[in-house]
Amino acid sequence: MRKPLVVDYADLMGKTILRTFDGAKFKCVTIQYAKDSEVLYVSILRCYEFEHINTSDEYACALANKAIFIDWDNFFENYVFSEKQCETMSGKNHTNNLIKANWQHIKKVFLQDFKDGSHGKENQS
Repeated sequence: MRKPLVVDYADLMGKTILRTFDGAKFKCVTIQYAKDSEVLYVSILRCYEFEHINTSDEYACALANKAIFIDWDNFFENYVFSEKQCETMSGKNHTNNLIKANWQHIKKVFLQDFKDGSHGKENQS
């Protein structure tokens, strides 16, 4: 079992994300891993999509049909994490600068988590 990161999976899930060129608001909904290319993706949904989600089936459908997948390494080219209070899984509200400063370390640990099958397990905060 690994040590918790300064910013971990649960700290990103539910975090509000802003697109820098038009101010559109999104929520971070999952981290995806492409095994064949070993690429991580940040999956986001527009905030207004959540107004129409009332069940887990509707959430799964929105994620499958409307999520935007952003290559981890290119995330900060067009997106930032909101500085406003967000409803994350962990309840923590880290700043964009703290997340950005730890981004590559988070990636390294998440890649290892996906490879060894421990991603999203209980003891990761």
